[in-house]
Amino acid sequence: MSVTASAQRMQTAPRELTRLGMAFLTAADEFAGVVVSDDAWAADPETWIPRQSFRLSLSNMLVIQAGLEGTLSKALMPFAARVLLEDGARWAALLPDATQAGPGETLKALVKNATWRRDRIAERLSSEGVPQHLIDDVLGAALAIPQPEPPAQPPPSLDQMLQSAYANASGVDSARAMYAVLSQFVHATPISNWHIRRDTFPSLTALIYAVSIEAAARGFERIASITAVLVGVNSAALEASLNELRARRTAILQGAFIYHALG
Repeated sequence: MSVTASAQRMQTAPRELTRLGMAFLTAADEFAGVVVSDDAWAADPETWIPRQSFRLSLSNMLVIQAGLEGTLSKALMPFAARVLLEDGARWAALLPDATQAGPGETLKALVKNATWRRDRIAERLSSEGVPQHLIDDVLGAALAIPQPEPPAQPPPSLDQMLQSAYANASGVDSARAMYAVLSQFVHATPISNWHIRRDTFPSLTALIYAVSIEAAARGFERIASITAVLVGVNSAALEASLNELRARRTAILQGAFIYHALG
């Protein structure tokens, strides 16, 4: 009885965080408009991989938007936020190889990570006795990704990527903590059950709402910044939209900390 009463007293998704989140989405839309409309986006075949990744991040941002607007349950926001936080870290880890590659070599640098992951999946399926023709069906077009020379090396661990991509001025490694919290919503756990508010339209406690919005903003900002570098877009409009995106992200960090206090 006391546990139930305590849960009911938890504040639900604050309107102030919704306002900050919607302002970030406006900036994200402006950035996407600049990048997608640039001629370099379609002309260079080496931009195909970052283009597809960026479109995926926009899809996840639509889930965040729908949660903020109330057209989807806010209980779905942790899923999309977790993906954005992780993808931002992964792209940040790929950036050095991609930017240090010589002319015409950016694509090769980008596929190193993809090739390593493809081969890992194939090896795991084969070790479990899955027939080769079924493995080929699962991998699909990924089979066409060339094996780079020298052979691809394993990427950093996810913990290392999160820590590196989201360095915190406070010294607190909040990104890994947020990722761990959001992961509780991928499966039914006591923590996720505790923080989902089952009212007329399922919502979240203020703590998880704050973590979700901040993680999404931090992840998308990393993806946006790195996408701009990889596709070679360089314009005053792009710089202005990135600066606005970062300003909105900073506002979210300041507002969300009040509710989650994770650093």
